[in-house]
Amino acid sequence: MKVHDSGYKKLFSNKTIFRQLMESFVREGWVQEIDFTTSETLDKSFVSSHYKETESDLIYKVKFMGKDLYVYILMEFQSTVDHFMALRFINYMTNFYMDYVNNNKGIEKLPPIFPILLYNGEEEWTAPVTLSELIEGSELLGEFETRFKYFKIVENEFGIEELLKIGNIVSILFLTEAHYDLELLKQQFLDLFDRECLFGKRA
Repeated sequence: MKVHDSGYKKLFSNKTIFRQLMESFVREGWVQEIDFTTSETLDKSFVSSHYKETESDLIYKVKFMGKDLYVYILMEFQSTVDHFMALRFINYMTNFYMDYVNNNKGIEKLPPIFPILLYNGEEEWTAPVTLSELIEGSELLGEFETRFKYFKIVENEFGIEELLKIGNIVSILFLTEAHYDLELLKQQFLDLFDRECLFGKRA
């Protein structure tokens, strides 16, 4: 069972679900330094001639160690793997930066962007995650090698036991799409509901 593209964007526009995605599936120590209470999706007034918002991407702005950090989530629903995803990604990000410069005159530095690919297809994700892998002889340029890497979250790479152990809304979504088992899903939703109710009573 697959969630429609626009449904995915609506789900991950929820700040609680965004936080679960980051804390449960981006296993980097610096994630703990994000102030998730400041999470906000990109204001459409920011968008101008370069960056074009679509149904398959979402940008969050959060405070990270007191400064702005942008999290770019690209949701990939294609049935086939895009070998040149790293190139697509860096194009989106440079367009975003061009708009950022146009809308923030006088700045000397750009804010960091953390790029996440969220893939829910059935095929194994085989595309390179670094741009240098797509450029022939890139390593010969030494320090002038083009460097870019995106972070991938591929639903079908997570096993049932791992997702059950996480036990939140995002992991249940991944279970639904990658390991569809109606009885298992019903039990997981009931368990999640019980936990949420218990937490609400304690609060």
